[in-house]
Amino acid sequence: MTFIGNFVCMQELSLHNVGIIWKTDLPVLNEDCIVVGNHEKVFQVQGGYSFSRIKDLCLMNLFEVQIIWNDFTQVVTLENLTTLKLEDCKKLRYIFSPTTARSLSHLEYLFIKGCEEIERLILAKDQVSSSSSSNASLRPISFPNLTDITVKNCGNLKSLFPFGSVPVLPKLESLIVERNSKLEQVFELEDAVEVAAEEEMKFDKLGELSLEGLSSLIHFSPKGYHFVLPALIELTVRDCPQLTTGFSIDSQKFMHCKTK
Repeated sequence: MTFIGNFVCMQELSLHNVGIIWKTDLPVLNEDCIVVGNHEKVFQVQGGYSFSRIKDLCLMNLFEVQIIWNDFTQVVTLENLTTLKLEDCKKLRYIFSPTTARSLSHLEYLFIKGCEEIERLILAKDQVSSSSSSNASLRPISFPNLTDITVKNCGNLKSLFPFGSVPVLPKLESLIVERNSKLEQVFELEDAVEVAAEEEMKFDKLGELSLEGLSSLIHFSPKGYHFVLPALIELTVRDCPQLTTGFSIDSQKFMHCKTK
């Protein structure tokens, strides 16, 4: 199904196995425009509005979708989105542009499974169209309320989150990363700069960490950084033969992560 229409007050959207094409003739100029279905794009923005009221979004079995948000000329803001679930969107290339990612101040739950073509969650800076750039692009990307992340069976994924001077996931409580065969790093430095001295970064709330079936994973923490996980209760590291990050416990029973 392809559906185009106005959803000014919509707060929850779940789409599964959408395939038959259909359109309405509703006027969409200057309103949110949603294009859903067996198409390459899911959301296309027309006019100056955003999808600011959506709180829960679930997309499953959309086999032709390559892009969720088409925001080349307009800013897509999702300031009230708390839950995002993506499953078996086989051709999806990435999830967020940097601009879209910066609008996700309320995102709490992120679940991604079986999205086989994704290489990265957030589009790289050098892949962003100049028409969508702005002064906001200078701000570091952070997900201030994201607590639960699960990423499974994404065979082409190479990294998860950019990593810079600002803590990208200050409230993270659970991180489950499993069976992503090409994943090389969980946190990727935003700029390839050598760290002169070891820098410490705390994940104060992270209680569960699972890294399983990651045959290409080289490091969890970037080289030159020392992660401290004082709240960690459950740690699983299995079938990660190339991992160079070591885990240790200090006298206070805090978990530490360092990459060789």
